[in-house]
Amino acid sequence: MARVSVLMSCYGTGRWLWEALDSLPWDMPGLEVWVTANGDAPQDVAAVALAERTRPIRAIYRDVTLALPRSLNVMLARAAGDYVMRLDCDDKLPEGALEAMLAAADATPRPCIVYGGWVDFGGRERKVEAKPLEQVATICPGADNLLMDTRLAREIGGWEEIGYEDWHLYAKLARHPHAHAVMLDRPVLLHRVRPNSRYAQMVVDNDAHIAAIREALQ
Repeated sequence: MARVSVLMSCYGTGRWLWEALDSLPWDMPGLEVWVTANGDAPQDVAAVALAERTRPIRAIYRDVTLALPRSLNVMLARAAGDYVMRLDCDDKLPEGALEAMLAAADATPRPCIVYGGWVDFGGRERKVEAKPLEQVATICPGADNLLMDTRLAREIGGWEEIGYEDWHLYAKLARHPHAHAVMLDRPVLLHRVRPNSRYAQMVVDNDAHIAAIREALQ
C-alpha cells in the first residue's frame, strides 16, 4: 500500500533527475514515485526512460508540454499514496527529510500538511527558515515540497494553474477550515538555484515583488 506519492515533472531538468532520485529514501515502505517527461525534449525523455528501466518509478510521457502546475495535477489524479509531495527534478531531499515529514503527518489529525524550510545551493548559498502558515499573505512560508494529505490536495484543486502556484497552494491550505498544519524546524528541501532563473533574479524582500504576490492572492 502506497504511503507517499512523490510527483516529479521533468522539463529541461533531465540532467539532474538522477540526483533527485538518489536523494529519495527507496528503502522506505510505501514509497510511490511518479515522473513525467513533460514535453518531447530528447534529453528529458531519455533521462526518464533510463530511470524507468532502473528504478521502480511510474513514468508518464507527454508530447505536448504542460505548465508545471498542470503536470503536477495530472500526476495527483493518479497518485495512490495517502500523502503527496512535489519534488522538482533539479532539487534534492536532505537525508531523513521525507521520513521526518511522514512521521509528523502520522502524528497529526487528518487532513494535514507538513512543511519546513529549505537550503539554496548551486549559486546563491543560503538557508531559509520556515514561517508560520499565517504569513502566506506576505511570503511563501515554506519549501515547495510540502507533504499533503492526498484527499485534501484533490479537494482544494491541487496546484494553482494560473498565477503563483506555490503561494496560491499555501494560501488555499491556510484558508481550509479543517486542515492541520505542522511546521518542521528543519530544512526539508535542497533547492538548486540555476543561473538566470526567475528565482535567482528574485530579491525576497523586494517591495514590488511582495505587492504582486499580495495582489495575486486576493
